[in-house]
Amino acid sequence: MDLKSKIGSRIKVLRTGRKLTQEQLAQTMDRSHDTISELERGLTGAALDMLEELCAKLDYPVSELFDDVDGDDRSPEAHALIFEIVTMLKKLPPREVKRMRDQIKLATED
Repeated sequence: MDLKSKIGSRIKVLRTGRKLTQEQLAQTMDRSHDTISELERGLTGAALDMLEELCAKLDYPVSELFDDVDGDDRSPEAHALIFEIVTMLKKLPPREVKRMRDQIKLATED
């Protein structure tokens, strides 16, 4: 999966997590629906100023779009799911994250 596809899948996760359609997001940015669609599918890249505007509309730090994108050979679906889970975990209090981690450890021990 190339960088454009990784960033695109992350943008899609953020957009759908905020219950926005591509059309709605495009309208808030004065862009076309096709622009958002092509970006999410990794067909085109976006200039940094567009990524800044997009992240501002989605209330998400631009820098986090690029977290851990190197050397990731997972499928687009797996990549999007992992990003979605990490995004949700970042919103939880540390105590809750630790509790969840402990439960996962217990469930996956042999």
